[in-house]
Amino acid sequence: MRAADPDLVADLVLHHFSTLPPKRKPQVRDNGLHEWVPLSGIVAEQDGVLACLSLATGMKCLPASKLPFAKGNALHDWHAEVLAIRAFNRYLLNECRAVLTGTSSSSLIRRRTSSELSPGSPQPFAVRDGVTLHI
Repeated sequence: MRAADPDLVADLVLHHFSTLPPKRKPQVRDNGLHEWVPLSGIVAEQDGVLACLSLATGMKCLPASKLPFAKGNALHDWHAEVLAIRAFNRYLLNECRAVLTGTSSSSLIRRRTSSELSPGSPQPFAVRDGVTLHI
């Protein structure tokens, strides 16, 4: 299987970003300078079809001077890739929950059979064969 063109993956993430509301998106400042922000996304590919599963913008890290005030309620690492992975993890957990409760099936994950489970590999779910993930 041939991997998706990286430009198509990036275009899909950019397209989904463009559909989000303008609040907190980069703007053109009064002096004409364009703001920018790092963007990252996770895209699934199956049978040549791409689907954007998560995306996030980010900056650097929470300044060390702010950590004492966070009280565990703030993310320290705000990099776009980290936030996109966190969003993807939530997506995966929701997919697992839907499969477990029978409320829906998933085109991304499947239940592993009992013959696939072992003490060294006890994970009850797996990404379906033929699915490729891109970040």
